[in-house]
Amino acid sequence: INVADAGNYQCIVTGSCGNAAYSGAVALTVFNTYELVSASGDWNNPSSWSTGTVPTGSDTVFIPSGKSVNLTGNTAASCKSLTLKGTINITGNSTLTGNPSGILKTFSGANLQVEKYFPSGFDVYDVSGTTEFYGNTSQTIPQRFLGDLILSGTGLKALEGTMSAQNLTIESDATLDIADDANLIQIFESWTNNGTFEGRNGTVEFQRVGEHFVGGI
Repeated sequence: INVADAGNYQCIVTGSCGNAAYSGAVALTVFNTYELVSASGDWNNPSSWSTGTVPTGSDTVFIPSGKSVNLTGNTAASCKSLTLKGTINITGNSTLTGNPSGILKTFSGANLQVEKYFPSGFDVYDVSGTTEFYGNTSQTIPQRFLGDLILSGTGLKALEGTMSAQNLTIESDATLDIADDANLIQIFESWTNNGTFEGRNGTVEFQRVGEHFVGGI
């Protein structure tokens, strides 16, 4: 199905006697899928994409395994949905905004790297890969499940509310502060702390029944 196939369609069922039954008209909407074709491309470079143009807020984006795309400088990128099997690196003050009806989905082995701002605006976040906040200025960790979460960089990491992770790693240069009573960390497997953890008034919960690895706390 191509974008040019969009339009109104009817379903026609013809019986053995030749009689036909028609459904009501159904609108078919087809969105472009922008696949990253560069091994390491810039989001704003048209040659990075299979369509030869830069994605917009109505487009679906696919980053294959083994490929990476960078949002550099102060890029304000947008797309309808993002499927990530490779790597996306959102650098500087760049932002990625999704469609209110869109999905951000990352698979196991994918890497979502954030220097400042986590992607916003998507309706559904389905994260199974690795998410890294690596900024050297303060960052807010969003209130959602973030897969295997790595915190690095000298910027203070604070929570928006409840944050969940399969595995949490705090690198040696990072500080995580959960100062607010409403801050909650939910860990499903392991927690490795090589940096600084300020527990203060927040809460940490281990969600899965059985053994958990906790290091450096």
